[in-house]
Amino acid sequence: MITRDQIIESLAFLSDDSQKIIVVYGLREDMSVLKLDIHRDHLSALLDMMRDSVRERMIEKEYEVKSYRTADERKSYYEYDMDEEPDEIRLLREIPGNDDIPKFSFNDNTISELNSLILVITNGEHTISVYKDISGVEKIYTRRRYIIKKSGQQFVRETEDMLSISASFHMIRISGSTVLTELDLLEKRNGFKNIIVNQASRDAQRVNNKQIVSNFDYFKAAIEGDISLSKKLIKALSESPVLNIDNARIITFAKTNRRLRDKLDYTADDTQIQLKNKKQIPWFLKLLNDDFLRSQLSDEDYESGNKDMIQENRAQN
Repeated sequence: MITRDQIIESLAFLSDDSQKIIVVYGLREDMSVLKLDIHRDHLSALLDMMRDSVRERMIEKEYEVKSYRTADERKSYYEYDMDEEPDEIRLLREIPGNDDIPKFSFNDNTISELNSLILVITNGEHTISVYKDISGVEKIYTRRRYIIKKSGQQFVRETEDMLSISASFHMIRISGSTVLTELDLLEKRNGFKNIIVNQASRDAQRVNNKQIVSNFDYFKAAIEGDISLSKKLIKALSESPVLNIDNARIITFAKTNRRLRDKLDYTADDTQIQLKNKKQIPWFLKLLNDDFLRSQLSDEDYESGNKDMIQENRAQN
């Protein structure tokens, strides 16, 4: 897992005196790639803008880097560590140094074809690549708007479609690691959705092997049909020791815990959990994630998906 200190060290070249270049690639819906031939007299301003954006978000900003498998609702940066990778991440890895990518041609291509950009910054020794989606407002179609610009002392109409490149980015490739900085946006893309569901489907087999759920096929179908449940299962099985605990002990805990005891059903012999409806599945995932805690001070029960403090304490002991 890459650390924030390692990221800062890897990005130090952005601030040194070495000569740097920036190259821009456009991605179409089918994930085919075109190199944008930007006039060299205008590349320095783009380089400065993106360099400042990367330094601001990755060096100056305070953040934590976590495993994507354990992604939760908290705003953090996540290192991608799934078994599969979406095309966007594959291209972040493959594009730098690839001289065979065709150029964008206004004779054959249009700005409307571009859905996202990959920008590569390098000084020859160090290289980073950043990915950003192109928002609707960044593709400017003159047939839909009356756009005027300065020409001498007058305004004249702009008749060519335009592309606006903002300083934002949604993930970055640094020293062999891909760091996701805008999780909510990225997970709207089908590539990410499909991989999350596929990973959850594979991870669910561990639940089946445990024989803790009597109607596993129903559980698996529900997980595969809901990306939120898929993410919760991946997180639970990445962090929790519950699957290593005897089934009888798990069921005894579930039936007696004050927060959980009325949320699940069981087989007649009390050897397995029986999930009768989809509302029960999040509670079962909380059980897998070992979310139910009891305060030694107040004897109150709590739910907590955040085990950072526990892990931190273990590391210190």
